[in-house]
Amino acid sequence: MATDRDLKRTDESVSLRAILASTVAPGEGDVHEIDFGDIMISEQVIGYIGQATRELLQRYVPNLSQLDSRHSDLIGAIDNKAFWLGESGSLVLTVEIVGNRHFFKIPRELWETRRISKWH
Repeated sequence: MATDRDLKRTDESVSLRAILASTVAPGEGDVHEIDFGDIMISEQVIGYIGQATRELLQRYVPNLSQLDSRHSDLIGAIDNKAFWLGESGSLVLTVEIVGNRHFFKIPRELWETRRISKWH
């Protein structure tokens, strides 16, 4: 049975998909949801997201070094859901920073679906 928390996550995914669908460039195709656990992203992408997150955080909190709170208190984790764009194959990850949602578009060559081995 779905909990209120599960329903909230589902509503957020639908909302995020609608936002993405309204902003994708022509030729990028439909927006498809994919579980974050089913993908692998390159170390280059992880470094890029880390750097971009630091820059965005600096924009929101100019005197970051003077804060008592940890940076992790201000930065939400990358969501458990991701979205891929059907035609271009790009992946879109979202992260919340100081209450604002940001989208990171990852080129197809920098991510792949996780291969799962099945034992019989």
